[in-house]
Amino acid sequence: MFTGIVGEVGSVRGVEQLAGGVELAVEGPLTARRLSIGASVSLSGVCQTVVRLDGPEFRVQAVGTTLERTTLGRLSVGKRVNLEASLRAGDDIGGHLVTGHVDATARVSRLDGQGEALLLSIDLPRDLLRFTAPRGAIAIDGISLTVADVRASEVTISVIPHTRDHTTVRNYRVGDEVNVEVDLLARYVDRLLEQRAHPSGPGLTLEALAGRFA
Repeated sequence: MFTGIVGEVGSVRGVEQLAGGVELAVEGPLTARRLSIGASVSLSGVCQTVVRLDGPEFRVQAVGTTLERTTLGRLSVGKRVNLEASLRAGDDIGGHLVTGHVDATARVSRLDGQGEALLLSIDLPRDLLRFTAPRGAIAIDGISLTVADVRASEVTISVIPHTRDHTTVRNYRVGDEVNVEVDLLARYVDRLLEQRAHPSGPGLTLEALAGRFA
């Protein structure tokens, strides 16, 4: 589990093709200090397992669904990535609860200045729009952000200068692909509403199940 508060921006130092996957070597000295073999780390919003540690550098292996659903398979040497070590008991939750299980990728559609802030807009897949709302939370490339507006299929986020300057947002260009994870709480609320509307469907509740055998 993560909070969406990026610890540092790291750099991809190596990309090695594996059978059905890829091994990434990432340099991130501040993050590496908090890691151990088998630990979880957020790599631009994707939860990965550390398989090797070497000073300021660590390695992860991405396979299968991760490569299909995220941008990890398209990373190259020199690419900058947002890093966050997994949440520990007693750590502050400065952002919101982020699982590191990316829902989809999306494209940056607009980048507009708003004073010192930046308005970042992305074209979100339509099946994820119901999990977004103004002032709700969303994770973009592992960054905890607040939704400013939702129109049609476009979600707009107001990014404060600190977040822009200390994450990969500062390198975004229109058309760039980003990892998106919708708010976990919004997903659970949606599931509960589905269960209430269709108690005998896929979202069968314990109460409905008990009623069948009463």
